[in-house]
Amino acid sequence: LGNSMYTYYNACGKLIDRILRKHGAKRFYRLGLGDELSGMEYTFLDWQTGLVNQLMDYFSLNVAERPNQLPSSRLYRSVPVERHFWKKTKYFSGEPRFIGSYSNQVPPFTADNPFLAPVQVNRELHKSGTRSCRHIELDLRGSGLRYETGDHVAVLPWNSEALVNRIGMLLNIDLDHPISLLAVDSLNPCQQPFPSPCTYRTAFTHYVDITGPPRMNTLRVASHYAKDTKESDRLYLLGSSSPTGKEIYSQWILEQRRSIIDILEEFTSLAIPADVLLERLPRLKPRLYSISSSAQVYPDTVHLACAVVREYTPAGNPVLGFSLFNDRSMTVTTSPHQIAITH
Repeated sequence: LGNSMYTYYNACGKLIDRILRKHGAKRFYRLGLGDELSGMEYTFLDWQTGLVNQLMDYFSLNVAERPNQLPSSRLYRSVPVERHFWKKTKYFSGEPRFIGSYSNQVPPFTADNPFLAPVQVNRELHKSGTRSCRHIELDLRGSGLRYETGDHVAVLPWNSEALVNRIGMLLNIDLDHPISLLAVDSLNPCQQPFPSPCTYRTAFTHYVDITGPPRMNTLRVASHYAKDTKESDRLYLLGSSSPTGKEIYSQWILEQRRSIIDILEEFTSLAIPADVLLERLPRLKPRLYSISSSAQVYPDTVHLACAVVREYTPAGNPVLGFSLFNDRSMTVTTSPHQIAITH
C-alpha cells in the first residue's frame, strides 16, 4: 500500500528488497517508496533525481540541464474526422468502452458497460458553511444490478460545461469537431488514453481530468510550447525535479489548488496543441461511494450520503471541480472488482 499512514506501507517492495539482499544482491541506490500522502509523482521524482545523478557519476556522463528538443515520447496523435464523414461516423459520447452503450442500454452492466441510473432523490440533510451533506437515491430497476449492505458504487463524474467551454477557448479549438486517435508507431500501438472517435467536447467532458493539479511532466512538456522565453523557463522549473522547482510546484500548484486551466490562463504565450494536452492529462476516474442503504429493505435502490463542498484557494478563488449529483441522471456502475479495490 502506497500510503505511509498504513501498517503495510510498501510491504511488497520491502519484501522483494529483503529477498534480493538475502541472496547477495547489492543495492546501487536507496529503495524508493512511493507515498501517496506526499504525492506519488512528487515522491518518485525526488527518488529519480538522486538515481539519475548517481548513474551519471557512475558512468561519467554529462547531460545538459535542460534539453532544447521536444520530448519524443508521443504515443498518439489526434486526426480530425473529415467533414464529409461526420454524419456517417459513430462517435463515443462518454462511454468507457462500447460505443453507443449509453443510448442503447443492454445488460449485463459492468465497469465497461455502465448503467445510467436515474436519480430518484437528491435532498440536502444539513448545511454548514460551504459544505452541504446530501442524501442521494439511485434507481437500479431494470439493471439487474444487485448489492450487499456495505458495498460501494462507482460514479462516473464529468467536467462542467462551463469549464470545458473555458478550456476550449484557451486552446482555440472547435469543441464540437470530431477527432480520432492514431498510434504514432503503428507497428507498436499502445492502449488509447481514451475512446475515440469522439469530439473534443466529449474528451474534455468525460475522459480527462482538467480540474486536478497538472502533473510535473506535463508542465515540462508544456514549457516547449510557450513562445515567451521567461514563461517557458518558468514552466520548465515548475515541472523540474530540482529542489527549487519542487518547492515552487508545491506552493504555487498544490497549495493554491491550480489546474491546467489556471496554467493556460497564467501563461498567455503557451500554445500547446490540444492533442498533446489530451494525451498528457490523467484519465477522469470513477468515484467510489459507500452504500448506506440495506439491500434487504431497498433491493432496487441505492442510497448514498455525500458531501458537496465549495472550496476556495488561499487567495480566495473558487476551486474548480467536476460535476456530480446536479442532474436527474448520472452514470454509475457496481462491480465486485471495484469494490475489492476499495477494501
